Amino acid sequence: MLFETYHAGEFSLTSRALRLTAFRSSTSRRDPDFPGDDYIDRPERVKNSEFNWELTDKEQGGILILTDTDRQKIRYTCILK
Repeated sequence: MLFETYHAGEFSLTSRALRLTAFRSSTSRRDPDFPGDDYIDRPERVKNSEFNWELTDKEQGGILILTDTDRQKIRYTCILK
């Protein structure tokens, strides 16, 4: 099974916040076992998001920490090659 989600939009960044503004969103599903249930580019409800951001461990390449409005944290680690 293949499931894809596509989002188009823009972002704005301030010294404390990352704002994601969505223009459109769609999903596609392809399952060879159930092709009758497949769909391509089905429109989905768009959702705007805002996060506080923090960059830590800069000497190690950096860890970007995004915190959403529910105080859930998402960490992205830079891996230097």
